[in-house]
Amino acid sequence: MAHNTLPPSLELSEAAKKQISTVAKRKPALAPATIAPKTFDHLFTFNDGDVRIKVKYQDEEVVGSVVSHAMVMASPVWRKFIFPPWVPDSAAAAPTKQKEIDFSGDNGEAILLLLRIVHFQFTKVPTELSLSRLYEIALLCEQYDCHSLVKPWLKDWLIYQKSRYVVYARPLHLFYVSWAFGSSELFSTVAKDTLLCLERYDLEARLAPTSDVTIPEGIIESITAIREKAIKQILELPHNFATKFMKESQLEYKCKVSTEDPSLRHSCDSLTYGSMITRLNDDRFWQTSPNDVVDSVQELAYTVKCLHRNMNTLNDDHEQCRIPSFTAEVDAILKNLPDPVLDSHRRHMEGRAAQLAFSEDSDIGAPDAKRRKISKS
Repeated sequence: MAHNTLPPSLELSEAAKKQISTVAKRKPALAPATIAPKTFDHLFTFNDGDVRIKVKYQDEEVVGSVVSHAMVMASPVWRKFIFPPWVPDSAAAAPTKQKEIDFSGDNGEAILLLLRIVHFQFTKVPTELSLSRLYEIALLCEQYDCHSLVKPWLKDWLIYQKSRYVVYARPLHLFYVSWAFGSSELFSTVAKDTLLCLERYDLEARLAPTSDVTIPEGIIESITAIREKAIKQILELPHNFATKFMKESQLEYKCKVSTEDPSLRHSCDSLTYGSMITRLNDDRFWQTSPNDVVDSVQELAYTVKCLHRNMNTLNDDHEQCRIPSFTAEVDAILKNLPDPVLDSHRRHMEGRAAQLAFSEDSDIGAPDAKRRKISKS
């Protein structure tokens, strides 16, 4: 006869029974869900695409397809990629593997915007672009000779940049954008403001050639050369006046007070000379090379203009013995500064403006005087 009980020696303890009961109630572990890898292929896959493309988008390798006939109409460079002129017609007509264009070396966001225009996805084209994005598009338009693609949106893009224009922002990027799209007035404004308003350290930091920013050739050298010339001319004004006090054969006093006491006139001249040198030395402008001046041309001009207001005098009778105001001379120097824009820049921009039928009206020319920001704040 069978029994359901175990011999006493094999009986389970109460703790063991509870453990077995707990294990039995446990549900089997589920296999981890499989997460599909993120892909952007759909963004670059256009209807009826017959040409394969490779793009680097948000650090991901992307594969898509574009319509060959749309591409060849948009860019003569793309036409050569798809229908190489060096390939005989018979060879081109023969069945071959799918053609491919490699855009992986270009900015992914910028090439996507251009491809959307090519494939008539106009509702996905913004009316406002950041300067960095517009710069990347300008690079591609120059590289692929497809400036006409962006013509319907170009005016709005440039107006937006004009409204946000700040001298201390990104002059290199704005140089290239205005140069690539033929906006000569904006290019000239940025060049002149950069020349006058940036200090030496700002110039070195923002105008130094860098590997990741393309700039029109010669503009940096032109701005630097004119800046040094302007600083030299402005510094010469007080320096030349000061040398009049240091000539060994000097017998005539500069003091304008009529007195027979030569010691008093000598004291007046010494005070005038000493206070001017002290003022210039405090601002690091005395016996300084133009290359060593840290201040901007605008800041230096203001200091020299105000020299006569910061002079010590012997007494009230000697107010007329102050050094003369250099305001007129400084203003003349600034007014006659050469234009840093070179002829090569003008020719390029004139050609682009003609190609785009681009009108330099008040809307897209130089930034408004009220909106131009030249302070660091």
